[in-house]
Amino acid sequence: MFVPDEKNVLRKLNWTRTFSLFFATSLMILSGYSAMRWIGAVGAVSGWTGLPQYSDRAQRLALESEWWRGLALVLPFAAALVLGLGVRRQAVKDCEPAPTHSAESQTRLLSFVVYLGWLGASYLGTLVFVLCFTLIGFVLTKFRMY
Repeated sequence: MFVPDEKNVLRKLNWTRTFSLFFATSLMILSGYSAMRWIGAVGAVSGWTGLPQYSDRAQRLALESEWWRGLALVLPFAAALVLGLGVRRQAVKDCEPAPTHSAESQTRLLSFVVYLGWLGASYLGTLVFVLCFTLIGFVLTKFRMY
């Protein structure tokens, strides 16, 4: 049985990439939490609208929901940027530029398409964490732990 040498494994590990994946995952978790808080605040405001005893709290919660919405929408973009850190890009040398576009514009387009892929992965990660938080809330409520 082959047992890898721990020193070689740690030496070969790309620490920049590992840190960027950890930080991007943290941003996705925070974005999922913000989305859940936004959904909860919007639900509370819509339930309290028209009730005079909750008019002050409803206005404060409406302002707070704007804050949560902003975080829920902005954090996946930041996570997508962080996902790109530590990635080694290899230039595509075999491909010739199209006659209507320069090589620089094709490089920019490729970078934009790669960023869109990271953004999709970031939103997918955020959605997974929203579903996890929903499931955790359901289980805690079901077993009367919350």
